[in-house]
Amino acid sequence: MTVTMPYSYVNGRAINPPYHPHTEPNWYNFHGSLNSYQFIGGGGGGAIQTGNKVTFYWFLKGSKPNTVADRYITCQIPTPGSA
Repeated sequence: MTVTMPYSYVNGRAINPPYHPHTEPNWYNFHGSLNSYQFIGGGGGGAIQTGNKVTFYWFLKGSKPNTVADRYITCQIPTPGSA
């Protein structure tokens, strides 16, 4: 399976996706992290902070024909220690 992240956002503004394409067996635990980000097209970036809304879009492609999916999640960063 190959997993890519074509889009990601912080507070609704596009950022450079923090996840690079990975091709691994279907049992692999795909993972990543994000501490800081850069806006697409310039204009700075920053570090993830309490209250930020972060959205990630993934595209998954299996090894068999017509085995594809896309998924997304939006979450708001909680106050440290509250979750």
